[in-house]
Amino acid sequence: MWKDRSGTFQTEAAFVSYDAGKVLLHKLNGNRITVPLESLSDRDVEFVRRKCGITIPLRQEKQEIT
Repeated sequence: MWKDRSGTFQTEAAFVSYDAGKVLLHKLNGNRITVPLESLSDRDVEFVRRKCGITIPLRQEKQEIT
């Protein structure tokens, strides 16, 4: 199960590939979708990192300047 950062979107799919910040997933219905890596949950980003043997910088949370 793949989830976005907010936890509001999820889909059941198999990992296909990662390239240039995009993750290609193959859904159970046969469709393939491309998802920006930065929109995925931390757990899914870690999966991609380990699966592909790549270094992905940690996300930096936006901070408000007051």
